[in-house]
Amino acid sequence: MQSISGIELVEMAHNKKGYLCCGGGGGRMWLEVDKEDKIERIRLMEALATGADLIAVSCPWCYPMLKNAVLDMGKEEEIKVTDVAQLLGNAT
Repeated sequence: MQSISGIELVEMAHNKKGYLCCGGGGGRMWLEVDKEDKIERIRLMEALATGADLIAVSCPWCYPMLKNAVLDMGKEEEIKVTDVAQLLGNAT
């Protein structure tokens, strides 16, 4: 990722050993919870706090969870969600 021209890699607050899973693979995608308690919204806020304009994910559950959070919170103009494989595939 760091070798892709024009990309500056930044990490969210919860990463590596202290990561925070979006929970999509554990069925959280279908769980009804208060909007404020949705993990994907918490993760999106962490991503926005970094100043990033792109979230690159490698998990097939994180993509729809974070994409939906972006739409739910009206942040489409501030940040995009993409798959790491697409990002690498488009690199020149």
